Amino acid sequence: MNVLFVFYVPSGGVETLNRQRCKALKKYNINAHCLYYENRKKSINDHGTQTFVTNEDHEIKKILDEGDYSLIVIVSDFQALPRFRSLGYQGKMIIEIQGYGPKSTAKSALTDAIPLVTNYASGFLNPKTPHIVQLLDELYPSFPKFSFNNCFDTNQFSYKAVPTSHQPNVRMDWANRR
Repeated sequence: MNVLFVFYVPSGGVETLNRQRCKALKKYNINAHCLYYENRKKSINDHGTQTFVTNEDHEIKKILDEGDYSLIVIVSDFQALPRFRSLGYQGKMIIEIQGYGPKSTAKSALTDAIPLVTNYASGFLNPKTPHIVQLLDELYPSFPKFSFNNCFDTNQFSYKAVPTSHQPNVRMDWANRR
C-alpha cells in the first residue's frame, strides 16, 4: 500500500510528524511518501522515504500517476482536493486538521470548506484536538472522521546534558534536526 502526505512546506511540526509517520508505517509494509509545495530552507531533513517538493501540476500529476497511492492525506489544503481530482487521482483523500489556532479561525476555515470536503474528500483526520472534534461533529455530522494522537518517537527526541553558558547541565536537544 502506498500513502502520500501533502503539506505546504517541510518545516516545523508537520514535517517532523510526517517523518515519524513514514518510519512507523514502514514497519507495516506501508510505503509513505511526502509532497511539499515549496521549500523555504537550505535542506530538508531526511524522511527515510521518497520526498517531493513541487507545486507544478504536471509534476504533481506524474507523482500521483507513478505513486499508485491508495490514500492521500492532505494537511489543511482544501484546494488540493479538486486539484488532485483534476489531475486524475481517483483514490481516497483525507483532510488532516493540524492547528488552525483559535476556535473562531478553525470554524471559519471548516465552514468555508464544506463544499470542497463533501464533494471530494473521503474523511477527516485530526489529533483529538477538542475544539476541532467539536467543530467537525457540528459542521460535518455524518462525514467520516478519524482521530488519534500524533505519533512521537522518544528514541528520536530526548533531553541530553550539554553544557552551555546559561544552563550548565541541561538543554533540549532535538536529535533528528539538522
